[in-house]
Amino acid sequence: AVRVVGEIAKSPNGQNYSNILDESLDAFVAAEYEESVQNVERLHQEIRRGGLGVVGLENSLKAVRDGSADLLIISENLPDEERESLVRLATLRDVSIEVCEDAPLIDDYGGVGCLLRYRADFVTKVIEDAVA
Repeated sequence: AVRVVGEIAKSPNGQNYSNILDESLDAFVAAEYEESVQNVERLHQEIRRGGLGVVGLENSLKAVRDGSADLLIISENLPDEERESLVRLATLRDVSIEVCEDAPLIDDYGGVGCLLRYRADFVTKVIEDAVA
């Protein structure tokens, strides 16, 4: 999906585009950082209310494996081996990935969490009720 993250009110002078490129990159980096912050805050809210979020390595692996993960959120402080296995699995399962820097909230949860499409325990309960 394409989105506009800012506007630059300058026109190129025909020879030097470096100022426009620099400002464009700055706007992109700022927008990416803000999106990361919002995703971590949303995960924190979902966890607090028992909603569509899980945290920790095991819970996140399970959510990615069973298809309930919508967005995998990883701290840059997560050990490389764990990060690589999660990213590989999420890529195979077509799960979006957000790598966050300077995100103490996600670090407090073990460095990883997932926003969910649905609660897997809810689906299991519905299936159990239908079979009974």
